Amino acid sequence: MNNLSLDNIVVKHWIKFDYDVSCAIVYEHPHFIFNIEDSIIYKSLISNNFEDYNKLINTTNQFEHSESIFMKLKDSFSVGFLEQPDNQIKLYWHRKLQKYIIKDGCHRMALIKFFNLDDEGKLPRRWFSIEGKRQ
Repeated sequence: MNNLSLDNIVVKHWIKFDYDVSCAIVYEHPHFIFNIEDSIIYKSLISNNFEDYNKLINTTNQFEHSESIFMKLKDSFSVGFLEQPDNQIKLYWHRKLQKYIIKDGCHRMALIKFFNLDDEGKLPRRWFSIEGKRQ
């Protein structure tokens, strides 16, 4: 497979604060699963409002993330960055949903969508590292 469909990639969030989850695809304790465009990370980018993003990373103790680190990634983001093996987005196949879930790279995936780097919804396979049966 040379390409992946953007529609077949989803993100999971562990939401521990008051947030409208009505656009979640499904809830799998303790995570809500969203399409990329409905993720907190992507919504923060397009609205330029990082209030929910900051709540997400703070309430889940994701100390490796911050708004300033995310903005640095956004400012330096490029396709070449994704093509380096250490920067590939890590996915795994969710058999029940029949979709790939992002294991590592939710910020990078949101930036791909934000910068419209897909080709009519198709993404180069070389940007991803995939675990599981379907590849």
